[in-house]
Amino acid sequence: MAKIIKLHTKESYDTPSTECSICRCNFNPDAEGGLCGSLGILPVQFCPTCLSGIISMVEFLWDKRDEDGKFKISDDDENK
Repeated sequence: MAKIIKLHTKESYDTPSTECSICRCNFNPDAEGGLCGSLGILPVQFCPTCLSGIISMVEFLWDKRDEDGKFKISDDDENK
């Protein structure tokens, strides 16, 4: 939770925040985005930055598997 105080009116209110499971930063999933859910029975929360990194990693590894589900090295990777 973050406490917001308006300087002119002295009003204060709390905003809900969530701690990222990877980088431990606080973020508001409703305002900033990110993801709150579970992996199996483990509750997880990912801030927008970490979620973007996870998505990039999955997209990168998606084409690296053969028909048996094992990782492979494609011809394009060997030439780089």
